Amino acid sequence: MYGQSMYRLANLLYSIGRKQEARGYYHQVGEQYRRQARMCPDWRAQTDLARFLASCPFEELRDPAEAVRAASRAIELAPEALVCRCVLGRAQYRIGDLQGAVHTLEHFNRHNDEEPSSFFFLSMSYWKLGNREQARRNFNQGMQRLGREKYPNLIDKQSGAEAAALLGIPEKSTTTAREASSLKE
Repeated sequence: MYGQSMYRLANLLYSIGRKQEARGYYHQVGEQYRRQARMCPDWRAQTDLARFLASCPFEELRDPAEAVRAASRAIELAPEALVCRCVLGRAQYRIGDLQGAVHTLEHFNRHNDEEPSSFFFLSMSYWKLGNREQARRNFNQGMQRLGREKYPNLIDKQSGAEAAALLGIPEKSTTTAREASSLKE
């Protein structure tokens, strides 16, 4: 709980523009999650560590290879916990295992299609594999899901912005899409 609380604080600081202060907290979060994974190596601890290492806003604090190992351990410990697959897919994308990311995230989306970041990471994977149509389709699905969230989390917003940049979609378009999607409800 301590690590998750610190992670939320770091996300909040990052979101309100206090990025240097957030960086220090993110560094502590990484240390806490590693300690947690060593002391209590259950699937949740492994997933928390993997999520942080694959999705930290500061690239220098990420470790995609370690994230893949932690997410894979989480899946071994709890094969039924779908969130582990979503996190593994993000980590696979980060290390450049695009086919693995597509396979993992497609599996995740067949069982849980409400996670915006899974569509954004899938979109980026397809884009880098050269499948522009599938990339745009997944990006649009991610934007629809993001628009449904009253309070989207930092990972969803950042992965959406990262996907938009990769696909060459202007930020104004993504903001308009989020607003239009949220007006539909």
